[in-house]
This record gives sequence, structure tokens and C-alpha cells, in this order.
Amino acid sequence: YINGAKVGSTGAWHKPGGCSSRLEYRSYAVPASALHVGPDNVAAVWVWSEGSGPAGLVDWAQPDRRIGPFDPGASPGHKQTGYTLGGVGWYRKTFRPDASWGERLQLFVEGCYMNCSVYLNGEHLLTHPYGYTSFAVDLTAGGLRLGQPNVLAIRAESRGSNSRWYAGAGLFRPVSLLAHPALHLAVPGGVYVTTPHIALTASDGLRADATVAVNVTVANARGTTAAGAGARVELFDERGVSLGVGFASLPEVGGGGGSASVLLSFDVRGVRTWSPGQPSLYRAVATLSCGGGLRDGCPDTETATFGVRSFSFDSSAGFVLNGQSVKLHGGCVHHDNGPLGSKAIGRAEERRVELLKA
Repeated sequence: YINGAKVGSTGAWHKPGGCSSRLEYRSYAVPASALHVGPDNVAAVWVWSEGSGPAGLVDWAQPDRRIGPFDPGASPGHKQTGYTLGGVGWYRKTFRPDASWGERLQLFVEGCYMNCSVYLNGEHLLTHPYGYTSFAVDLTAGGLRLGQPNVLAIRAESRGSNSRWYAGAGLFRPVSLLAHPALHLAVPGGVYVTTPHIALTASDGLRADATVAVNVTVANARGTTAAGAGARVELFDERGVSLGVGFASLPEVGGGGGSASVLLSFDVRGVRTWSPGQPSLYRAVATLSCGGGLRDGCPDTETATFGVRSFSFDSSAGFVLNGQSVKLHGGCVHHDNGPLGSKAIGRAEERRVELLKA
């Protein structure tokens, strides 16, 4: 608009070939009759966005500027990856283990974005492509040298348009060194808890009798088959009161990375159910015995936290949790914490849930 008179527009929003009008230069002929004699002429531009895209005036002829890891011109993913460049990152740590640490050392990586490769003393041990799942690496089997310096290296590669938004890059969740006996509870997933049968005992769904099933998986890093092992599982409530103890013998566990599982069931009565308003949690503590009797415990113990709840979907009632209809409220929540980046920060994750629940 010139002095209130419309002199042109961009026309249709979407252009042939998928090009958006906001990516094109536009020029408009201004009739002399629309101009005033003197300096007081007003040009007004009305810009809007149909959808989620930004709107405004941009001089695309200006060169892009790189600021930190952001470069609008060079980013392969452009806005879809937050204009980040990506690339390759290396992490290295030198450490000197000794026999007192444990018979088996494992590296547990909770999150590495992405195409993550692990090296020990220059030898490639594993490549994990996906950036959001955890994985474990057996360092002892990979040539760990006791009593000597060892160099652990992790290579992360994030290139191209590999995500719908800013995914971060590199190690963004904790990395741990786990020490185990050669016969040990598997990592991850050594203790897995389900509640296959639940009978509600209160009309408000806050109490129930339940069957708690605990699956214990054992891995054997020895070169020979392990026999005579067993698992001890004890359940605890929120106050630390024991709800029951179970023992089970494990089948023979093949050597060289073999595994075996055993299932223990517990019938518990009058327990508090889990719900968003009453998030009651219980603990299953599993201890592995390596032989010589089920009560001769090994130093390998793992705890799994779980809730007791039942749920279903119904065409008339919708989502039903513990016998109560619950309205689902969702949001588009990415894993990063805004300007804090993609690193997993405990308090930031808690705050995110608090805001969603408020």
C-alpha cells in the first residue's frame, strides 16, 4: 500500500514446484497518482503466514552469518534442524582399571546423537546408529588392559537433514561405567516388571489386589557354561516395607555371552494403584546368586521401580485408568530444553512434566 492505495500483492501463497512466495523477490509499479508531492509518503506492507511458518520482510540478498553451530546458509536441514550445521565429534577418556573394579566392565551410554561408534585402545567395538536409544558395550571382551592406561573413545556423527527439528549432537545423556561379576544381571533390561492381573478393591480405583510378575535375565561372560545360579527378588512399598520375597533357580547359562531368564510371580493385596493424581511406586530388588545355594548372594543387584495400574480404551468411555475415565491432554514436546539445548538435565525434565501437569 502507498498512502493507503493498494499497488500489488504476492498472489497465491503456494507456487508451482513447491516454492513458497516468501522465498521470492517481488517488485511493484507505483503509479504517480498514488504519490504525494513532498517527503510525507507512507508505504505499508501487510505480511501474513498461512500455517505455522514465520512472516515478515527479509532481505535474502544479505549474506548468512554463522553464529556458533548455527548457519542458515550452510545448514543441510535448514529450519527443520534449527539451522544447525552438524558434523563429527570425538570424546576421549584415559583410565587405569584394576581387578578390584569387577570381573566385567561395561560402558552404558544412555543417549548419543547419532551414528555413535565406540573404540577401546584404537579398536572398534560397536556402532549404534540411532540417537535416542541406550546401549551397552562390553569393554572386558573388547581388550581391556588391567593395571594399564586404556583410552576409551566415542565418535558421534550428525549430518544432513536427519530430524524434524533441533536434535542436538553428541553425548546428551549420561555415560556410565558398570562393574559386574562375569555372571551378572543383563544390562539393560535385567529386571522387568509387569502387573498382568489387577482386581480393583475400591470404587475410586485407588486400591487393588494384583499379581506382580518379575522377569530376571542373567548374562554369562565366562567362557564356560554356568550352572546352579539363582535369583532372589523382594518387593517393597513406598515406605520400605517388604511385600514378599521369592527365589527361583536359573537354567544353565551358556558361556561366551549366553543368557537365561526366570519369571517370579507375587500376589499382593490392598496396594495403592498408580495414577497421575496418585503416582504410587513400588520397588522390585533382584539379587543374583552365583552358586552354592540360592541364598549365597553375588554382589550383583538391580532395582526396578514400577506402578500397579490397569488401563483400557473404550469407544464410549475413551481412556480408562484403574476403572476411571481419564481425559487425555497432549502437547508437541521435543526432547530438548529450549535455549538449554538437548542435554538431559534432571531438574529441567522434572519442570517440563510439572508444567504439562499443571
